[in-house]
Formats: sequence, C-alpha cells, structure tokens
Amino acid sequence: MNRRTFLTSVAVGGVAGVAGCVSSTNPGTGGETTTDDSPTEQSPTLTNKSFTVVSEDCGNEVSKANVSFQPDQSQVQVSGTIFGPSACYTGKLDSATYDGESDTLNIHVVTEQPDEDAMCAQCIQEIQYQASIGFENGLPETVVVTHTTGGEDHEVARASQSA
Repeated sequence: MNRRTFLTSVAVGGVAGVAGCVSSTNPGTGGETTTDDSPTEQSPTLTNKSFTVVSEDCGNEVSKANVSFQPDQSQVQVSGTIFGPSACYTGKLDSATYDGESDTLNIHVVTEQPDEDAMCAQCIQEIQYQASIGFENGLPETVVVTHTTGGEDHEVARASQSA
C-alpha cells in the first residue's frame, strides 16, 4: 500500500468513525435539542403584470414615469409616457422582473411598430401607459423604470417605499 492510499483511507475512516459523535444538543437544556420555530420572512413574489396603453397622440419627446406603491392591493402602479418616432408606434411592456437580492422591481418599457408596411403620420408619438405589477408577501423596496427610445435605455424613474 502506498502512502497516499493509506492517508486517504485513514482520513475517510476517521471521519466515518466520529460521524455519530457530533450532536446539536444544548448543554444548558439537559441534553435536549432546540430548534428555532420562528417564522422565516418570505420575500415578495411577483404574481401578475398588466400593461395598458391609455392614449397615443402626436406630441413631444416625453419619457417619464411615476411609481406608486399600493400595499393594500399588493401591487405597484406605474403611469408613464414614452415616445415613438412616428404615429405608427405604440408602447409595450418588455419586462417586469423582481430581484430578491436587491429587493428591486425592474420595469422595462419599449416602443414598437406593429406594422412596418403601414403609412404613418410623421410626428413624434406620445404614448401614455399604465402598468400594474402584483405581488404576494409584500412589495419590493425599490422600483426602477427604464424606457428604450431611439435604441437607447434611459432610467426614467426610481422610487423607494421608505422615501
């Protein structure tokens, strides 16, 4: 038997030999095992999302959003305005994701042209929208709203419950 095989065998045998000797008893309780029965706090879970275009009209290059936390309805509401380069464009919720580590809801709104062959009025299209994001187990601490216009992402709102 070579030295490496011998040392591996001794190490494995030593761990197996003391495996039953380790316990989680508390010496102050007469040998009884104690457990923590306190409830664990669950983080918010995103349950649903809706997005509605409220109006579309020729206007200006407006890109903004307002966030409201509605704990009684277990949801976050966002009302905003994004713009498109012509009257054929409309708004779309690209994504709504919750990051449990940072306790942040990230909402990404984009514009899209549903029919590329359509004849469109040549004006800046102001698109007003309403988004509702539902949760269980509370609401996120922070909400960040990002718009993509002209191929670039812009953070248009950041809101915190504690602010």
